[in-house]
Parts: sequence; structure tokens; C-alpha cells
Amino acid sequence: MFSFHIKKIEVTVSTEIIVTLIIALFTGLYFWETFSLSFEALLLPRFLMAGIAICCIILLKKSIKIRKLPSEKSHAKKKKTKRKKLKDYKLLFFMISIIISSLLLNVLGAIIVFYLFMLLAMIITQVKNKWIIILLPAGVVYFLYVALEKWLLVPLPEGILL
Repeated sequence: MFSFHIKKIEVTVSTEIIVTLIIALFTGLYFWETFSLSFEALLLPRFLMAGIAICCIILLKKSIKIRKLPSEKSHAKKKKTKRKKLKDYKLLFFMISIIISSLLLNVLGAIIVFYLFMLLAMIITQVKNKWIIILLPAGVVYFLYVALEKWLLVPLPEGILL
């Protein structure tokens, strides 16, 4: 996380903006490369790119914080405390979990790895509701299975589910 000051305004940018910008860049490049395809061929990719674009906008909004600086009197009264929490290491945890997930994909299978990855992501992002932690990854994995395996006939790694 880094911050800078402009007059009496402090702009704080979190490190998650890097991942968001990389995702937006790859989405834009994919759209540019597939622009000449027919409308029917681009129906699902455009739907997915719109969802990714909406998520990127939301993440950009969350990663940039703008606030007014307090006056010097109130600023002197407040004590600065250093916080080392799990949120400072979220990006590192996500990178490590992506690497581990990609290594375990052929061993455990896509369904189990996707579920475990999403479960870990929800725990890292500190989702409080236990039903959401359990049911949302299950729903997303079921949707991916139906969309890829059944509808588009894309084979997923089966792993131990053989």
C-alpha cells in the first residue's frame, strides 16, 4: 500500500490494484484479438468480459481511497499505530494459493481444487457468514461444471474423481 498527498487530500492505493490492472489488461487484449470473430462466437466471451470489467471497476474503486487530511491540532492528538493484519498479506496468500492450486489441479481434479481455492479465498477475505463460505463456492463450482463439462463439452481434469 502506498499513499501520497495533494494539498489537504491523502490518496491511498492498495497493492490489489496491480492484480486488477493485470486482469483488465488481459481482458482488453483478449477482446482486441477476438474482435473480428462473428457475433455468435463472441456471445459467451463478451458476457464474461462484461462481468470481468464490472468486477475490475469495483476492485479499482475499493483499492483507491481518497480522504481529507485532519487539521494539525486533531492530527497531533491521534496516535499512529502500526497494524499488521492478515489483510496486509492477502496478495501474497492469493499468489501462493494460485500456484498450489495449479500444481494440484491434475492430482485432485478441477472440481475439488476450484472448491478449495474459493473456500480459501473466502477465508482470507474474512467472510463472516458460514453459509456463504460453504454454499457460494459449491454453487460456482457446480455452475462451472455444468457450463464447461456439460454445455461446452470442455473436459476438466478429473484427478482422484476417476
